[in-house]
Amino acid sequence: MKTVKYIYRLLAVGGLLLGASCNDYLDTVPDNRTEIDTPEKVGKLVASAYPKACYAINFNARVDYVTDSELSNKEKLSNTDPFFWRGPNSTAQDSPNYLWSQCYRAISHANAAIEAGARFDDELTAAYIAEARLARAFSHFLLVTTFAQMYDPTAPEANDEHPGVPYVDESEDVSIKQYDRETVAKTYERIGTDLTYGLEHLGSDAVHRVPRYHFNYAAAHTFASRYYAFRGEWEKVVEEASKVIPKPTDIKEVAPGIRNVSATDPAAIFALDNFQPWTTDYAKNGVKDVRPWYWRMTTKSNLLLCEMISSVASCGTMRYACSLADTNNTVNSANPTGGKWAYMCSGDNKPFSWVGKYENQFTKNNIYSTTGNNYSIYMLLHAEEALFNRIEAYIHLGQLDEAVADLNIFCRTRIFDHVTKDAYDEVEHCLTLDRIYDFYAKYKPANGTPYEVLLADGGSKNPDYFMNKYNAYDTSSWDVKRQALLHFLLDCRRNEFLFEGIRYWDMWRYRIPIYHVTQLDQQGPSNWLMPGDDRWVLQIPEESVLSGVELNPRERLLTPEW
Repeated sequence: MKTVKYIYRLLAVGGLLLGASCNDYLDTVPDNRTEIDTPEKVGKLVASAYPKACYAINFNARVDYVTDSELSNKEKLSNTDPFFWRGPNSTAQDSPNYLWSQCYRAISHANAAIEAGARFDDELTAAYIAEARLARAFSHFLLVTTFAQMYDPTAPEANDEHPGVPYVDESEDVSIKQYDRETVAKTYERIGTDLTYGLEHLGSDAVHRVPRYHFNYAAAHTFASRYYAFRGEWEKVVEEASKVIPKPTDIKEVAPGIRNVSATDPAAIFALDNFQPWTTDYAKNGVKDVRPWYWRMTTKSNLLLCEMISSVASCGTMRYACSLADTNNTVNSANPTGGKWAYMCSGDNKPFSWVGKYENQFTKNNIYSTTGNNYSIYMLLHAEEALFNRIEAYIHLGQLDEAVADLNIFCRTRIFDHVTKDAYDEVEHCLTLDRIYDFYAKYKPANGTPYEVLLADGGSKNPDYFMNKYNAYDTSSWDVKRQALLHFLLDCRRNEFLFEGIRYWDMWRYRIPIYHVTQLDQQGPSNWLMPGDDRWVLQIPEESVLSGVELNPRERLLTPEW
């Protein structure tokens, strides 16, 4: 690989720490002195080692559930560019350029904390160093899964050929330092080294006054389950996710031929107590209580929170967002349980419909200023993801009964009819493998998504079904019931993480084509982003070219540019 000049200059510690949070949601703020001479100061430095840039706005606009509202006064480059799979043409907040720079800024904080902490020999500092290495791994993970080709467990030779991202594990001591971009495989390997160290040496959650703004135990193992899922190391996914959510053990027959996880099973109780309370608090108080509470640290689903300069609170009302038809095909869609999803939307009228998950917090530049920045608290990791990652692993391991049991745990916390007030019924809504298969064998969304029905005419496998046609993870070799189970999981993940950005990674990993059409009536020009197209990989900021970093290629375009 070509040696390149790295684009991010490590600032002096004093300058670095001027980026401290000005919001009282964080329990610590970075120290403003250059001399880190106590373990406590190391801890304050680690508090700033998280990327204060949001990827959700960009990813949301790139996926399959967005519509052109035609409201030009709602247009922003951070929303328009990704809808057309182009750019970036901005360095402002919420742009890919901003994510790139803020991730490397967070990495430089982590490196400074690790190096400063090496001078101390005590348990507290060891815990801070472990957190810093987890944070460093996390930022590099965001970078490699955004600005490099997706890791492919079935094609190790490709991982060894595709360029990764510069892995920075020491402070810079010159103005411009030479770095090797290495490969996707090497980047993942180095992330794994930091992750393993962090998990082995992570201290007690009691180290932090507000653990949910730090890599606490549950957040660290949920991140590990995501990392191993992207690598296709499925046994490790089950191991890591099960450290967050217990495996169900009390599975009983609730009707002839129907088995469900008992409501008193520890895993079911954990989900009810720790997942977003859609069937309890939100169902009782209505949609007005979702936005103020979804993102808070007291909401147990939120394992890792980060304050970010971002307009993500407005993502549901930007030009390219969800219409009522879009939410009817996602969070209001039919599903194999036969029940109603408990999700609630705001703005249930044209042109916008959204799930309120963020609140804007405007902070003035100073007490005399009329200008400032929009802040939001962003949920980097959820407890629900740990369960989803375990389900995905079970499906890949062929442990389908275990996957269905975990899906029943999830659906018990997500089925509720807001009109009739009917809650989850352990018999009527219980999932079985046959029930999931029967649903996807004939169900096709009505909004032009690239999902094809599982079966072609005559009951044979449909060759145009995305798993058969594009064969991510060798899914074309699976039987149709196993494919249907994965399809349902992907739909659950889409609905749960609507407006949070994760859907883009899922579509990329499973090679699901994305269809976009302009105009609210869907009669305007349209286009597809097909699996294998170079535009799936976000472009590295142009500023990096000045330092010798080559841009990602744009040679393989499988459809014309808009």
